[in-house]
Amino acid sequence: MSNYESMESLNKENGNRNHHHIEHMLKATQKLSVPPSPRRHLSDFLYVEHYENGGGYILHAYAHEIACLSPENTQLLAKKFFRSLFMERKKRCAPMPFSYFCIGVVHGAAKHMPEFVNHIAEKHPNLVVSTSPINAKNASYTTTAKEFAGNVFRTYCNGLYRFGPMHAISLVGVKGEERGDFCEDILEIIEKDPFLRMILPWGKLSSLSSMDPQKSNDGPILWVRPGEQALPLHSHSRSRSRKAASFSLGTFTSSRLSSPRQVLIPDRTPCHADHADDGLKRHTTAAIGLLKAVHPPPNAVSSSIPHESPATSACVNGNPYSSDSVSGRIIKDVVVFDPRHYWDLVERLGLDIMEPPVSQGFRYARLPLCDNDIYFLPRGVVHQFKTVSAGTSVAWHTRLKSYYPEPAGDEPPEASNSQTFLQTSPSIAAAASESALRAAKSQARALKRSAPSAATSPHPPPPEKVPAEEPVKRDDG
Repeated sequence: MSNYESMESLNKENGNRNHHHIEHMLKATQKLSVPPSPRRHLSDFLYVEHYENGGGYILHAYAHEIACLSPENTQLLAKKFFRSLFMERKKRCAPMPFSYFCIGVVHGAAKHMPEFVNHIAEKHPNLVVSTSPINAKNASYTTTAKEFAGNVFRTYCNGLYRFGPMHAISLVGVKGEERGDFCEDILEIIEKDPFLRMILPWGKLSSLSSMDPQKSNDGPILWVRPGEQALPLHSHSRSRSRKAASFSLGTFTSSRLSSPRQVLIPDRTPCHADHADDGLKRHTTAAIGLLKAVHPPPNAVSSSIPHESPATSACVNGNPYSSDSVSGRIIKDVVVFDPRHYWDLVERLGLDIMEPPVSQGFRYARLPLCDNDIYFLPRGVVHQFKTVSAGTSVAWHTRLKSYYPEPAGDEPPEASNSQTFLQTSPSIAAAASESALRAAKSQARALKRSAPSAATSPHPPPPEKVPAEEPVKRDDG
């Protein structure tokens, strides 16, 4: 079955041509007088959304619906979810195979996980983390995880906090100048999820399934963002005498124009795609992440409005999900582009894949990611995330087995056979052919210069009319 046919079957089995996840989540919070009919197939738990404005497709699943499944059926559903999401197809118009979906989301799947800012402050209080002032992102400094958590909870109010972000820390050990530690407790929490367990950098679906987690170069990493917000400027107001003098001289201007009252602090990632390796072997790969909103503990010193941390749900019958595994407040506003346009985005918009670019275009989908959501990005998806409320993100790359097919027979694997490597870029291919042509021309000129010259003859013929071998024949005669 092709990817398109599987998508059509999902739509038919769900009885909904175009799924709308916001309406679905609102219905999940309502108490129904009549219980819904039982699902007959695992495909009934998967929903396809077609984003009308951008034309992209999104694959949805909901943890509060999966809670009724047994661990075996949950595992089968996870395999079906990943098979539908990461299955690729080829077209003549696209220079590389691409997935049908822009992103896949399992809503509410991280409800059983703790709030990570408080968890790290309790389990790893002396862990050195890097942060920066909220209005000066280039002024970085270090602090401990416990001090950072105290500043976050002290300034927290209504889903935002007015303190700097915590830059990414590694959860699988540090190399070089990285920050972090081997946090086995957090890795165990992640591995309890039936979806995330399969697609970790060393999971069953990874080409590095037998790898030691401490040797992983693809994460997981963890970071905390305060959320995009307007920061008030506490500037001193002008004195009345100065205002009167300027008014009498005819130079009076409004204070709103001369001194702004607030400044917008953006909190968004540049538009980029996730890559692995370096140099010409750099290639796109799948990206996975989970979101947890920042919630101060009940005993934390916060603002005048109290905020309580939501209780984590316990595993029932081996299934970590429960009927109340519903997404919370919105954490990220996401724009994801169709993976078939990856090279078009790189070429036409001049995206530098070595550094995060800031341009957007082509077919896309837009959606909000909420508290407790986990998301999966196929390779080649150019995306941009905007943080709208304070939250913690845990993310990593996974080199899927389907992206690295084993060579048939005794043939050694060649990097150039893969459509994801930079050698297949249209610009790099054109530059390579042009370079080869120039090299051939220079080699031909070098051969002409190294051939026996006709300079010994008193009247050497022009080289373009007489072959280079004729002077040798004339000397023999």
